[in-house]
Amino acid sequence: MTFRTIALLSSLLLLTACSAAPGTWGWYVIDPTTDNGWTNIRFLIRGFTSTIQISVLAAVASIIIGLLVALPAFAQTAGCACPTGSMSSSSAQSRFCRCCSGSSMACPL
Repeated sequence: MTFRTIALLSSLLLLTACSAAPGTWGWYVIDPTTDNGWTNIRFLIRGFTSTIQISVLAAVASIIIGLLVALPAFAQTAGCACPTGSMSSSSAQSRFCRCCSGSSMACPL
């Protein structure tokens, strides 16, 4: 089957669900012409602000956690632990350990 055939059959299946008799979808639950409908609409609107607040808090928390995980990888001193006098004259080692001069930690190179 081609993608076009699968898409056509899927859309036909979805459209047949719309052909049910009127009133079976339950729209009367939020019908503004009834008292129960207005009560349900007010309930939905009150929950909207809570939903937005929770979404914003989740986004802020994910940004903070992402930064806590990612920023150490960008640190200038990552993997740099050279004690005084352990640096050789090679440019590669001095390039990696230039920030640790005077440190008492062991050099990883």
